[in-house]
Amino acid sequence: MARLNPHKGDVLANLDPADARLRQVFALIPQLNITQIDFLCLYIYSRENRQMRLMAVQNNAHITEHTYSELLPWIERHLSRNVDKAVYAPILNIPDCELQGCIIYPLLSNSGDILGIFFFFYRQALINPQGHVQELRHIALYAQTILQNDQFVSQLVFAQAVFNASQAIIKNPAPDNLIRVLRDYVFDGHITNCALGLFSPGISEIKQRRFESVQIIASWSKRFGDGVAVGEHIPIEFFTPYQTEVKDGAVVSLSDISHIKSDPNIPKGLRDIVNQNNVKTLNLLFLTSEQRPLGVMFLTSDDNAPPPAYEMQVYKSISDLLTLGVVVNELKRYLDNVTQGRSVILESVLEAVVLVTPDDARIFAYNQQFVKFLQAPPPDLRELCLWDILPMLRTEPPARDQLIHTWQSIPQRSNQIEEGEITLFSPENSARAIKWYTAPVYRTGLVVGRIFTFYDVTQERDALRFQHELWMRVSHEFRTPLTAVMGYSQLLQSYNDDELITEGRDKLKIIQDSTKRMNDMLRELLDMSQASMGETILMRSRVNIPELLHHVYDRLALQFQEKGQTVTILASSDLPSVLCDQRRIDQVVSNLMTNAIKYAPSNSHVTLTVRLLANDAQAPKHAPQGVITPCLMVSVIDGGVGVKADEVQKIFVPFYRTNHAKHVGAEGVGLGLAICKTFIELHHGKIWATPSTPKNRGGQFYFTLPLEPPA
Repeated sequence: MARLNPHKGDVLANLDPADARLRQVFALIPQLNITQIDFLCLYIYSRENRQMRLMAVQNNAHITEHTYSELLPWIERHLSRNVDKAVYAPILNIPDCELQGCIIYPLLSNSGDILGIFFFFYRQALINPQGHVQELRHIALYAQTILQNDQFVSQLVFAQAVFNASQAIIKNPAPDNLIRVLRDYVFDGHITNCALGLFSPGISEIKQRRFESVQIIASWSKRFGDGVAVGEHIPIEFFTPYQTEVKDGAVVSLSDISHIKSDPNIPKGLRDIVNQNNVKTLNLLFLTSEQRPLGVMFLTSDDNAPPPAYEMQVYKSISDLLTLGVVVNELKRYLDNVTQGRSVILESVLEAVVLVTPDDARIFAYNQQFVKFLQAPPPDLRELCLWDILPMLRTEPPARDQLIHTWQSIPQRSNQIEEGEITLFSPENSARAIKWYTAPVYRTGLVVGRIFTFYDVTQERDALRFQHELWMRVSHEFRTPLTAVMGYSQLLQSYNDDELITEGRDKLKIIQDSTKRMNDMLRELLDMSQASMGETILMRSRVNIPELLHHVYDRLALQFQEKGQTVTILASSDLPSVLCDQRRIDQVVSNLMTNAIKYAPSNSHVTLTVRLLANDAQAPKHAPQGVITPCLMVSVIDGGVGVKADEVQKIFVPFYRTNHAKHVGAEGVGLGLAICKTFIELHHGKIWATPSTPKNRGGQFYFTLPLEPPA
């Protein structure tokens, strides 16, 4: 059991160093204006042992070791429950407990799986728990985003493992090797057995779907090693309840297998797989090509709980990978059989694949994924020479010529294996990062062909590039205010008392402004993260929009005055109110007016206009399609350089910054307009900009708000 540190506010640091980023969440808490949290625990889900583990404790109120030990069973009970939203739980039936209430805040993945749980404890019972839940929202979202990023990285690692496994399977698709590859590359520690079965009498009967049984052809057991139940037949009647899953190539998870272990009528081959002490659940992965059943993978686990959503996705990936292995294996076995059968098999493979003869590189099998990368290909590629087809690849000529040179340099009937990366273009002309791989195809030890595969890694590359660019941009934007805070803090420390009185105020103002800038950027990041997860909740009320505009101007008036800018607000006194979230619309107007301050020149004029659009005919010509009427339309027009025609759409994309913004060195990470777009669209409104022209110069932004949310 982790022990309490007696120092107030100290975070337990006895676990994985990778958790240091989560400790930043604890460091953020004292900076927020929230109610004192007396005791705080954070548990995170460990995929290795599929359990919640204690990550950190923060003891702000010197809670005793006795209280902590008495509290642990209470925490464990709540860890075992399914929690999908923040709840308040009074602490009852714990004698002499110093704590009276707790807010339990789950941290969820995009698919709804539990990533972690916060326990926020208070000495006093909470009168308004929901208000405290809202206070803690940003803390939870910050931690949740960190855990989601870690999960995303894990998924990328798994994708790479699947790719490596697919290459190993292509090299040697024999069933025994296929099982070993999955065990070495893919399986988590809780997997106890796996077995591969093929529908019998064989692949030649697939079209007629005349099957009598599933025959186990390869297996592995954590306890007994290889070979358990190999050769056994499981009658086809066992799979009758799963006809739909067999047809769709789906995954079936059985958490109650006691009847399989004990029923003598259950086929012996299946009982051999599950009848072990360390087997608690059974998963059936049906392997299907073009809705034609190929086989079944049996996976058992030592965990009683059904697999979470993410693990079910993993199982589906394994199923696709196994299908690839089975397909390639059957392709080798029936290389001289019906040509149409080859194509059907290859179409089940996700990657682009082409197989050629070893001597003259004649194509004898391929799939449509490969055809998609060709420019104006002939109707049938079979019997054509690969070297005549490759010039049709949708890529730049130098890259294509280099690829052809590399492939042609491989000796005939060689066991040489090559891999590389190339940029290909889809039929829609979008660039795709493609990793290619080529290896010989064997039969009875002889090279009978060569396989070329193309694996699309665009998403992985884009994700890594986006993550890198995001951190680079955020780091760059935080560096300037952090430098100011650190520099002036050190300067203040060197002042004597008189200097602090005479010069300290100005330095503190700079520190305050820098801190506010960092806080604004952090708030934008949190708002964007919240919106991207669909977690933004609108608190609607009747709002007078002209009054809201005046309130925002009053708040920013000093900044306008410092630049000598004047502001005019034009609005009729009889405009109707709008049912909307006042805080979100306030933020939209504030962002647009702040942009006018930043980008319009000194001594310029800014005009804000509010008008009623009673019907579609009253909408301006430059308004986008889909404006819901009746609505109020707000415009913010300044005297700056405005937006270029080719940027009016891009400026609403997260992290995009115009060339002018970069040139003048304006603050921000490019999230302000993206947040405006998100909040307006949540209200079923529209937001847009019109380009600056010689006749209509300056920034021109518009948004609409329906008077009532659509039914």
